[in-house]
Amino acid sequence: MKRFIKIASTVLMSGAVFLFFQWSMTEQMDQEAAGAGEIVVHKESGALTVSLTYHNLAPGIYKVSWPEPAGEVSCSYEDERPCWLERDQLNYEGGDPVTVHYQRPFDGGFLPASWLVELYKDGESKDIPLTVTVKDFSGEAFVWTAPVTVESDIAMEHVHYYRFQRTGEPFPLFAAHAAEDVWRTGDNVVIYHKSDPLTYAQKKVLRRALNGLNGTVVELDHNHTGGTVPFMTVKNREVEKLEGEILGAHLQQASSGSSDFYERVLKDLYLSEPPGTKASGKLREGLAEPQLQAWKKRMLAAEQVEDIPAFLDGTLSEVNQGETRFFQKRRNDKDAPFFFTFDHDLYFHNTRMEGQVVQYKQTIYFPLVSILEASGYSWAVLDDGKVFRIQTEDNHYRFFLDQETFIVNEESFGTGKEVIISLDKTVYMKQDELKQLLDIQAVKGKGVWNLQKK
Repeated sequence: MKRFIKIASTVLMSGAVFLFFQWSMTEQMDQEAAGAGEIVVHKESGALTVSLTYHNLAPGIYKVSWPEPAGEVSCSYEDERPCWLERDQLNYEGGDPVTVHYQRPFDGGFLPASWLVELYKDGESKDIPLTVTVKDFSGEAFVWTAPVTVESDIAMEHVHYYRFQRTGEPFPLFAAHAAEDVWRTGDNVVIYHKSDPLTYAQKKVLRRALNGLNGTVVELDHNHTGGTVPFMTVKNREVEKLEGEILGAHLQQASSGSSDFYERVLKDLYLSEPPGTKASGKLREGLAEPQLQAWKKRMLAAEQVEDIPAFLDGTLSEVNQGETRFFQKRRNDKDAPFFFTFDHDLYFHNTRMEGQVVQYKQTIYFPLVSILEASGYSWAVLDDGKVFRIQTEDNHYRFFLDQETFIVNEESFGTGKEVIISLDKTVYMKQDELKQLLDIQAVKGKGVWNLQKK
């Protein structure tokens, strides 16, 4: 649901903070949708007192959705006549502008967009394009920034003006100190100490961490790493931890307190260094960088998560267009392998085969027994399924499960990593070795694999 109230401009005076929000509307909007407004916000003693005035608001009954927490709510008219406001309902008679007042805590220089009140009429929220102008009279040399483009930045003797690009969505504001500088990547901003400029390597890590996010503010050189989107802090310059911290914090928030294990796996997986836990190591081996980024976007898009393992498996399956139950299996098997299965039809010389194609460590594998049964080759399984002896038209092979060597014609050795593997009690052979050693070529079609001898 989009917000009715939008940010516009800020005035800072003598240690108190006043925010005046002015509105810009398109000419095509009808009279009801063209409700202009301005907001005065007074910061004092750790609280924001918000006075929000609506102009040209259509008469009627409005539902009021307050930001959490909000207290001391009231309304008023300019001519001081009575104004009717219940906690969640505003009755507006029309005519003069109406002002809504409320208070909420504020503990620093970051103003999240979520502190704005919402009005609904007939079940619908109104979307009004906005332009934000900051007028800083404080003399404290603040640098006001937001995750949108700054159109003008003008410093005069007693006032500093900032004008931000017009936008249709609410966004946070941040009042940085003069010793801090701002770097932008996409629609996100990073704040850091001027005395220690960002390096190319740090910017690269930050771009990756903030990829897929909009309206996020990151403050570096902090005394700890934490927070939740849209505001994150990073201890010193430990930027390599940011991406995992963002995902872990979001998962915890969406699931109302997730297991520490899943947060630890995500934080470890999205570090810029090799993973340290087994689970994150398996995920890193099984996912390419584009898949990791696509998975991150899907996780961040989730607003509510009831079953964390099912959610993680489901989003992974969507990203790779194949099914995995890795996290769900780990409930009972801590050593469960990470792989995807695909619901593709399998044919050998136009004859339907049983079994599924799997992807393990970013490599395609085929069910070995089903292929051997259809191939006409002479073959046998030895040593309780750990050894496969296969006679092709040209060579005789002896393959060993989970070993990097195999025997050729009982007189020489071949090498290959994970040529045959066992997943869920089914033995699979790697696609490349299937072609190079068994002379069986696999051709992928739409939802089908066709195998045939070369």
